[in-house]
Amino acid sequence: FFLSMNSREPNLFRELNLHGTEVPSPAQLRQLFDKYSVQGALGEPELRLLLTHVYHCMIEDVRLSGVSESYYHKAHLMLESEWGRTVIQEGVSEILRLRDVNRNGKLEWEEFCGALQGAPTSSKKHSRGQSWRLAPSCEISIDMDRFVNGPHHRLKVFVCGGVAGCCAKTVSSPLARLTILLQTGGLEVKKAGTSLQIRGVGPVVRHVLRTEGLRGLFRGNAADILRTIPYSAILYLTYETWKRNTVAYDPSKSKIGARMLSGGMAGATAILATYPLDLVRARLCVQTTDYYKGIFHALGRIRREEGMFALYRGALVACAERFPNMAVNYACYDIVRNALDARGYVGITASLSCGAIAGLVSSLVTFPVDLTMRNLQVDGREGAKRKYSGALSCVRHVLATDGVRGMYAGLGPQLAKGLPYTCVAWAAYDQMRKVLDLQVR
Repeated sequence: FFLSMNSREPNLFRELNLHGTEVPSPAQLRQLFDKYSVQGALGEPELRLLLTHVYHCMIEDVRLSGVSESYYHKAHLMLESEWGRTVIQEGVSEILRLRDVNRNGKLEWEEFCGALQGAPTSSKKHSRGQSWRLAPSCEISIDMDRFVNGPHHRLKVFVCGGVAGCCAKTVSSPLARLTILLQTGGLEVKKAGTSLQIRGVGPVVRHVLRTEGLRGLFRGNAADILRTIPYSAILYLTYETWKRNTVAYDPSKSKIGARMLSGGMAGATAILATYPLDLVRARLCVQTTDYYKGIFHALGRIRREEGMFALYRGALVACAERFPNMAVNYACYDIVRNALDARGYVGITASLSCGAIAGLVSSLVTFPVDLTMRNLQVDGREGAKRKYSGALSCVRHVLATDGVRGMYAGLGPQLAKGLPYTCVAWAAYDQMRKVLDLQVR
């Protein structure tokens, strides 16, 4: 299937400067055509060899973008595997379908040159890091992540992300509920027609354990798990997709700009996709009665009593919080992890350490925005009159009532929650990647 790699060196692409985004000249294309053609045409064997060399150079190209050694080595293994042969054959078939005008199963010089210089087709893709501006391979998409991980690459990322989020949320659920209660003013207990506000970590924990038992610390966790599985799956999948498409444009060695943009966009996308469940979970956490009897009952009641848009109350604030939080979290994790990998520190301990650093840094940076979002979510709960007209109204109220310190109410539990949550999330994600043999950049 493959001719010898040494018979026609793939370095020819670099020698002719055909590995960038500039359109090659006819003279350059002629040299390339003459190098690979047999009897004045490129048949399937010649096109397979040409695409094999394109992929060979592409693998070296992505290595320069900072991928891990395991990703690089697996890419070379896949190049010689049955899956690699299948992908290259798909490319050959697509090229012939698009440009073999006379349908003789070969590309003559005019067809080969026209593949680049002719009218663009619907499948043309010129994204750096994914495709090469090289006739005729410019006509096909070169998705290195799919090539390295197989046809179910995105499904693997989705599953890894979902499992990671589920594990992390369950471990950190008690501290998550405590954080929300402290952020929103503590527990409101109604006795004999009067309301008593219980504040502080110790009093709140004692009251929950006394009145609801240990199970009370996990109140709202079912809604959180239902939200977290798609949220986390979308988050990791979107991050890997954005990172794959942006790292080639970041000139820095650490690719911190691309990583931060990818993390921020992934966070905003995931939060918008699952926000109604996050809002329901917040209300289930703070209620002390059975006003909302469960996830779907709460969704229906909020929609009936407050309108459909109430399910997205605070969503813009959530995006404003999630974007910088995930930008810092993912960029911090990747940079620290790459630094540890370069020094030979691998395994679950390294994952836990990187996750802890990423979680703590991102929580400290974005906590005031998270507090504002939580207050907006629970405002108007159980039929009560709303106190805030929007995010600025909420911030002014908190500052007037509790001062600057009030913007960090619940920071202790949040940091305590952020440590195990991010540690478990990243450790679980890394372990699932190993189970599914998933390589990411």
